[in-house]
Amino acid sequence: MMEQKYRREMDRVELSPDQRARIVQAMVEEPPRKQRRRPPVRLLIAAALVCGVLTTSALALSPTLRDYLAQALGSFTSYSQKPEGAAAADQNIEIRVVSAVTDQYRMKIYVEAQDLTGEYFTDDRIRIWWEVPREWGSTSVSSAPYCIAYDSETHTALFELDMSGYQRAEVSEELELTVGWFLAGIYTEHTDEELPAELLSDQYLETMTLDNGDMVLVPEQTPAELEGTDLFRLSSSVDDLADYAWTTVKELRIYEIEPDEHLQQMAGTLLEMANGLLVCMENLEKNQAKVYEEATRVKKLENTLNVQFHRSIAELFSSDDLKKILKYREIYSHMNHASDKGDASADILLDIIVKL
Repeated sequence: MMEQKYRREMDRVELSPDQRARIVQAMVEEPPRKQRRRPPVRLLIAAALVCGVLTTSALALSPTLRDYLAQALGSFTSYSQKPEGAAAADQNIEIRVVSAVTDQYRMKIYVEAQDLTGEYFTDDRIRIWWEVPREWGSTSVSSAPYCIAYDSETHTALFELDMSGYQRAEVSEELELTVGWFLAGIYTEHTDEELPAELLSDQYLETMTLDNGDMVLVPEQTPAELEGTDLFRLSSSVDDLADYAWTTVKELRIYEIEPDEHLQQMAGTLLEMANGLLVCMENLEKNQAKVYEEATRVKKLENTLNVQFHRSIAELFSSDDLKKILKYREIYSHMNHASDKGDASADILLDIIVKL
């Protein structure tokens, strides 16, 4: 939290022309460092699709996205690079690196992604997963940000990939950017429907705090369930599952630990649950019997993962390595919480098919 506040404040800093000149002079006078040979820049999309280097620049952006890029760069616009970087296309999504800005401890890469079919990117609710391996350590830099701008005419989204806080390896550094997936159009749902008056009262509902710190309402206090919220609850539950899975991967890299046998087993079970939920959603309107079958299987898999979790904890606490216990217990717990969200998602799907 403190780092985020610090970064926001630093982004607001406006440098005077004299300050910029002194910074540039200091960079010029810095003695050159010996550079290591590196492979050429590559952009990988969807399971290691490697494409050649293509010419690209900020001029490739539409006027709308070009304005947003200028706003994002702010006072650093004049120091940003328009790389002849990388571009690639796969599954009707074309990605282009359009700009980058960096200093000793900050690097931001701006990437645009265009839906060539015009059917997948329909609004700005788009998320990208990316990764950049770093040569100075075993930890890669990665995240899954939302887009910062969207052009509806060209179905193109602009993303800011933030690598702030990671020290660069050399003054001049070539990097490999991997794009793993996109998620579009599943995050928010707006409605203009009014809340039924009969559900309003002057009574305050009781709350409770869960083990993960979330504050929720104590069950069975509302007089009736709101209609039309099933898909919203499903979307929220699946998003929570993905967040826990993503946190697991991120902390594996932060703690610099290797997945052990228990974690691999739980990951395999969680993957089966995710695949089962996907089958449910694909058949929700056309085959409710299949939804029931897969949702029931997902709930059984949650029980399997729960057993795997407790076995892993029992074995972990037989160790005398306190650091190992703290690290792995955190990771195991994320996987267990993810399975709980998968079980909740299956329950919501079963509720939905009853109403169809």
